This record gives sequence, structure tokens and C-alpha cells, in this order.
Amino acid sequence: MSSAIATIVSLLTQLVPTDLASVSFLSWAGDRDPIYDLLILTGPILILLIALLGRMWLTTGLAIGYLLVFVGHLLHSIISE
Repeated sequence: MSSAIATIVSLLTQLVPTDLASVSFLSWAGDRDPIYDLLILTGPILILLIALLGRMWLTTGLAIGYLLVFVGHLLHSIISE
């Protein structure tokens, strides 16, 4: 089991983010964009908040709002470019 994990970790460390089409698109969209950077940084905080508080109307609303803002900002940056 540990050799399989070591192999996966080794492959992931060799992978360059631009090798994946979706990741390279996201890195292009976030280039010099402070709103995108803020959204990327607040995502894990939101996940931690949901894990600590559990699923309730507040955390569900925050998650939906986060996704709407994230997708909306990406679409806006695509259209404005």
C-alpha cells in the first residue's frame, strides 16, 4: 500500500500544472488577478468551515455563493479578454 502511495506522490510531483488543460486554463485566468487569488485562498477556508460547522443552511448558502462568484468571475475574465 505504501509503495502505491509513494508512486502516486512521485508522479504528482513530476506533473507540471500546465500539463493539464483545465489547470493551465485556470492558471491563465488567474494571471495577475487579485480577485481570483482571493477566491483560490478562501476556498479551503470555506471547506474547513463546512467541516467544522457541518451542513446547515448557512454553510450551504456560503458554498453556493462561493461557487457562483467563482464561476461568474471566471466567465467575466474570459469575456473581457
